[in-house]
Amino acid sequence: MKMKRVIPFALLTVFLLTTSYTPSASAVPRYGYEITYYQGFCNQTYVIGTNYRSCNGDHYTEGTQNGDFKYSYVYECSTPNIVEDQLYFNCQYPGWDPPSWSQVPNFCVLPC
Repeated sequence: MKMKRVIPFALLTVFLLTTSYTPSASAVPRYGYEITYYQGFCNQTYVIGTNYRSCNGDHYTEGTQNGDFKYSYVYECSTPNIVEDQLYFNCQYPGWDPPSWSQVPNFCVLPC
């Protein structure tokens, strides 16, 4: 008779413990992104830095976070929607803070 009371109690305890330690959905970033920074012009550009954050929260940067151009790719984590897929030119002298970014169609266009 006691065993019939213990089993439901044990199941309820296990259920409550597992649901109380489940991570919340707010811990997942809304957007992931990849930003690549370039130095140079036209066919002579090279990567000088990257900034990356995945939808599982991994984040890393490498190199310089400034340059002549930057390519920005931003996507939603909960859907396959692309928020931004754009190349920019830095209208400020490289290295100035903050940079002034203008959209460009390719590495051979200087909009400033």
